[in-house]
Order: sequence, then C-alpha cells, then structure tokens
Amino acid sequence: LVALQRSLVFKEIERDEFEKSWIRSVEEAQRFRNYLCKELRSYRKNIEWQSVQEIQFQINSIIRPILEAIRNILRNILLFNMNSYIKLKPVKVTEESVICYPYERQRQQFGQCWILLDHLHPLSKQCSLDQHSPVAYRLGYEYVNDRINESLVDLNQQRTVLCKISAELACFLTASQLNQEDPFLSGLIRMITEENMICQKENQNHINQ
Repeated sequence: LVALQRSLVFKEIERDEFEKSWIRSVEEAQRFRNYLCKELRSYRKNIEWQSVQEIQFQINSIIRPILEAIRNILRNILLFNMNSYIKLKPVKVTEESVICYPYERQRQQFGQCWILLDHLHPLSKQCSLDQHSPVAYRLGYEYVNDRINESLVDLNQQRTVLCKISAELACFLTASQLNQEDPFLSGLIRMITEENMICQKENQNHINQ
C-alpha cells in the first residue's frame, strides 16, 4: 500500500519473491526482523529513504499472509481434539487484482469451521486503498479429516512467534512512515469483525464462536 501511494515501481520478480508463498511468510518475516534490528541504519538519513520505502513495501506484502497464518493456526488449535485440521491453499491469480473487504463475501463450511472466501476483482480507479488490498493470490482452504502432524505445543509456539514478529514489524512501520496507522492492528480488527459476523449469521455449533 505504501508503494502504491508513493507510485513506486518494483520489478515483477521482486514482487513474486515476497508474495508467491504463504508457507514462507514466517521465514521472510524473521529475515526482515533480523535486518531491521541488526543491519538497517537510521531511516532519517535521506540517502537511505529509498531503501526504507522498499522495506515498507515488502513488509506490507506479507502482512496478510502472516495474519491469515495466525488465524489458521488458531483454527487448527481448536480442531486439534477433533482429529482434523485446515490447510491454506493459495492460488496465484492471472491478472492484477484486489481483495474487496466491504463486499459481502460468501461463507463456506470446512468441518466445524466457517470461513469467508476471498472476493477478488480487477483493480480500478474507483477502488479506495482503505477498503481494498492488492493481491497476487486467491486464498483457498482444504479440510483434512485427520490429526495434524504438529503438536499443540508446536502450534502455540508458531502462533507466539508470528505474533511477536507482527508486533516488531508494526513498530517499524509506524516509526518509519508519516501515516502512524498500524496495518497489523487494522488487519486483526478486520478479522475479528469477520469472525463476529460469521457467529451472528450461523446459528449451529461451530468453532468460530
């Protein structure tokens, strides 16, 4: 979003590198955290501003993968004793698209869990950045009626690591840009709103409650 607002242009290979895999979201976030903490010098120096803008763009590109990974880990923690779990299945889109959050998205049930499916459409001048987010993939899901290979301890540890990384990256974003809004917090609030909406519309017993 920062890159779009500032009309920055990046090579396609750079965008693909940071958006093509949800599985790599933890690894990429850890790499960014290490870079920010150990290698990046003060962002106030004009000579480094372009570098900081690139980092802001890269961080913004992995916010949704990180938050959705956290949400899915929570689903799998709740499904653990039911001997089932949900896999994230991202599918690359063929054209430049945005995910539309105001649109009333379709709900689909996966085992004991209801999930709002992505609603994507081509980017247009009518799209406001605060209600739409550019994406390179459509997020799908697969319900597996079997025990997940990871333990509850592993799942909770993954959740803790991702939450810590999110907090550290959010601190960098709010400190290094004029807009002080925390996109991680905004994403969390949006996801909580989505889960509350599901609970209001679905009366049967499910783990969203």
